[in-house]
Parts: sequence; C-alpha cells; structure tokens
Amino acid sequence: MANPFQKLIALLGHWRWVINYEYRPVRKAAKLLPNTLARLKAKLSQGEKLKVVFLVGEVSKWKVQTLYDWMLASSLFEPCVALTLPDDRAKTMTPDERLEHFAKGRDFFAKRNIKPQEALNPKTGNYATAKELGADILFYYQPWSLPPEHWPEVVAETALTCYVPYYVPNYGDLSMDAQQPFHRTVWAYFILNEEWAELFRKAVKSWMTTSQIVGLGHPMLDVFNTPAPETNLQMVIYAPHWSIDVPGNENSENYGTFHLNGREMLAYAQQHKEFHWIFKPHPDLRKILAKTGWTEQEVEAYYNAWKELGGLCETGDYPTLFMQSRLMITDCGSFLTEYACTGHPILHLICPTCKKIPFPQSKQLFDLYYQAHDVQELHEQLDLLLVRGEDPRREQRLATVEKMRLRDNNAAAKIGEWLRTQLGK
Repeated sequence: MANPFQKLIALLGHWRWVINYEYRPVRKAAKLLPNTLARLKAKLSQGEKLKVVFLVGEVSKWKVQTLYDWMLASSLFEPCVALTLPDDRAKTMTPDERLEHFAKGRDFFAKRNIKPQEALNPKTGNYATAKELGADILFYYQPWSLPPEHWPEVVAETALTCYVPYYVPNYGDLSMDAQQPFHRTVWAYFILNEEWAELFRKAVKSWMTTSQIVGLGHPMLDVFNTPAPETNLQMVIYAPHWSIDVPGNENSENYGTFHLNGREMLAYAQQHKEFHWIFKPHPDLRKILAKTGWTEQEVEAYYNAWKELGGLCETGDYPTLFMQSRLMITDCGSFLTEYACTGHPILHLICPTCKKIPFPQSKQLFDLYYQAHDVQELHEQLDLLLVRGEDPRREQRLATVEKMRLRDNNAAAKIGEWLRTQLGK
C-alpha cells in the first residue's frame, strides 16, 4: 500500500503531466492570439483578403463545401484546400502510395473546380507549416493524427485555428469530442446548435481553454436545404460502421453491428431484389474486416455482391443519394443525424455490447427511429418499413427535426459572418 509520500509523488507527477500535456499548449496559443488577430485585422483594413486553408486528409471527410463556396463569394476570404494525410498513415505509406492518394484527392476536387495545395510532400513525407501554406485561418476536420507542424498551438503563431468536425458527435462522455488538448487549444470549435454547444462547454475545463465553442450549425447539413430531387421509392441504403466489437478491433465506440448482421443484410437484400440497394460502408470497414479474420477474397466478394445488387458508395458525395432514397439502415453515428434531414425513416442497428449512450439532444431523434437489436428485430423492422411500406413515426420525427433546427439553417453563412464579426469587419 502506498505511503503518503508516494501518494504525494504520484499526485505531483499527475499535475506535471496535466501542465505539460494540457495547459502549456493552451497557454501558448492564448499568448499568441492577440498578435495574430491584430495582424489579420490590419491585413483586412488594407483591403487584402485572408487566406483560409482547409486541411483535407481523406476526401470522404470533405464536409464543408458550402462554407468553401460562401468564402469564395466573399470579399474578405480566399479559401484553399490543402491535401494532407493523418500522420500515422503517412508514416506507414510508401511514396508511391502517398502519390496515389494525392492523385485521387486532386481528381476529387477537380470535379469541384478546386485546385488544391499540398500540406504534405508525398515524395518525402514532410509536412508544410501553416506559414508555408500561407494560411491566415486554418480549418481542421479531425483532431487526431496531426503532425507537430499542424498542432493548434504551433499554427497559432501565424494563423487562427478553427475546427469543423467531419461528423456529428452523438454518443459518449465527450472525452473524445471536447476534452482533448486539441479542443481546448483551437481558437473556434463550431458545433451543431446552441444546445449542443452548451453541452460541450460544460465538458471543457473552463479554466484551461482558449477555445470558443460556437453553436451555429454544421455546413454538411446545408446541402439538405436545397429542394430534394425526385425520390426513388425503391432505393435503400445500408451504411455499416467500422467499430465492431470483435478481437483484432479494439475501439472505444463498439456501436458497429456488422459482425452481427452484415451477412444477414446481404442475404435479405438478395432475397428482395425489387428494391435498389446501395452499400455505403464507413471508409475504414475494409481494413477492419481484413484485421479481424476476413480474407481479401472474402472482402472483395462481399463488396462486389452489393455492387451487383445496386451500387457501392465509398465517397463523401452522398447527400443527393440520401435524399433520393426511401430508407437508411445504419449504426453510423453521424448518419443518424444527417439522414434525419431527408425526412425518410432510419432503421437504427443497435450493438448489445455498446456501452456508449447518446447525448440527450441526440436521444430525442434516436427515440423516433426504428431499432433492431438482433436479427429477428432486423427482419421485423425491414418488413414493416419496406415490404409493408409503413412509417408510423414520420410526423413526430419531422417535427423533432424542425424543432432542432437541423434543416434550413445555412450554417456556412452563419460561420462566415461570425468570423467576419470576430475580425472587426
């Protein structure tokens, strides 16, 4: 049993860790902020535009097109995409693999008339600093796997740092979504709405943050504001997450259910070819299956089977697909909010071993979805929603979406105007 002296040493060690790991980055960023703000305000006063750099490590996570477009039309900002890679992936890839990744990124953005920069040299694996990118404002899409060159407290030397997550957080104790050093160090963190923002503010240690948590909406939901194209009454989307609770895939979420119903979903789809099936897996599902016992041939055969049924979507270009479909079957956290904006029903696949609980705001929606905890419930709900074509919770669900202001919010314009005000314009 530890004596009082050992307990004191352990306590001092803990606080040394807190100061080095959590407090110093925040303090550094806070000290740099006034000078950075003053420089950018002076630049604007001289009639110059501010260069806004959006880091993009995976094109499937590009969710801020409407914000980019708003800034492109603005007289104050010059938006730019900077292709990068998560640091852990960049270190394990060969130069040729990095070059291939960047080629796909350039092709993706070429279709949007965007010519991206490179925040990473694919040949050498070296990252460009925010100063080398010319960034006045830098936007992150995720807080993990950042190289030291892109840490918020480092970028703060020359630019303001903003965070719009590529997903909508819905679950947990916020340890991954509001309590990392990144969340306390970034200058502005944009959240779905004010209710969500207040929840996140309570989770952050107020004495140890320089971040402003701003509940203005998410740009990725702006795409649902446009009139919906004609719905294909036969289109059904199956969108499984990667966080399956099996050996070889240790993770903190465990709300994935593919190990329980992935093969069953394919069998059901093959038995009901009267529907047009779209397979929309999480981008990481392929590699997780390979790590958890599936052979490469089995993975390819499974994915190809869905292609034969209707289609495979592995990109971030899915809003139109969502609006044209009649039902989504998913356990993906972010889709549970995004798809609600279509007005169509959701069949929520529940993993019995998942210990994460939804935020109170998210639960308002989740309670109005159709749930399947096992294969029997899966078949019962599919028969209700597809075979019989019933949706008894529709009106209550639509009213909740309206109450939560998920649609018709124009988050891009609100974020842009907020930045403009912060910069004194």
